[in-house]
Amino acid sequence: MKHLSSTTWIITVDGDGKQTGPAEIVRVPRRDHVSSNGFDHIPEYLDRLITSQARLTSLGVFNASPRGFGIYKRGTMIEIFPPSDSSSEPKIRAFFETRSLTPSRDYLASQDTTRILHYPLILDGAYCTELSLALLREVYNVSPTEALDFTYQEQE
Repeated sequence: MKHLSSTTWIITVDGDGKQTGPAEIVRVPRRDHVSSNGFDHIPEYLDRLITSQARLTSLGVFNASPRGFGIYKRGTMIEIFPPSDSSSEPKIRAFFETRSLTPSRDYLASQDTTRILHYPLILDGAYCTELSLALLREVYNVSPTEALDFTYQEQE
């Protein structure tokens, strides 16, 4: 597993996507690169996220395209947020609708080119793993054998 890190420009937004504070450059957590069979590593990362005692824990799972999702836990609340563009948004909405899940937040970001949808999940490792794997396969056409990047972060 190769570890990568970088910095990025962060703009904090509210649930409607409106900027709430000044932009700043922050260090992005180390990215763990798994060169093959990325799906095999998803359960261990989700288990770390779910069992974390930190105030806020987040995980990003993406392939090289980058296609994937973010998921975070705050207390006992867990939400998944698959970024989408105009071509993938209908597939994402349909994926969650067939599972009777509705977004808790829905807003445009990245200069109104990326739709961000947050979906609340059940705080259960098997459930979150099954849903994550299905999302990658069914919406983003990611293969179980593909390389994946994992970005895990805990904030106290």
